[in-house]
Amino acid sequence: MRPIYFASGVLLVSIGVIGAFVPLLPTTIFMILALWCFSKSSPKAENWLLEHPRFGKTLRAWRKDGSISAKHKVIAITMIWVSIGMTAVFLVSMWWVRVVLAVTAVSLTVYLLSRPTRIDATSSTVDRLAA
Repeated sequence: MRPIYFASGVLLVSIGVIGAFVPLLPTTIFMILALWCFSKSSPKAENWLLEHPRFGKTLRAWRKDGSISAKHKVIAITMIWVSIGMTAVFLVSMWWVRVVLAVTAVSLTVYLLSRPTRIDATSSTVDRLAA
């Protein structure tokens, strides 16, 4: 299983790096998932992510107490509602699919709001990349 976790971690880091440059593709969630995969497969890769100059601060905060910066919460919740709202209005005609989308948006919003908020004195590179 370790090789599968490691390969998954590498794939997730790759997607996360792409997300740093492609609008609407998140970065942080892929790095969090990669960190989990590396924790199951490679202490060296796990430590590399935790000490990374751009992603490490956010990943260490998530691992420590599951916290998310206030800025990231606002961005994430806004993007959830914009993307799900546009999908519901422009791409979906079945009422029950719209209900599922609305329930999904509400659930994600409640989850994000339930996480501890990390307030940084200065914004990190991850904040700038996630924006």
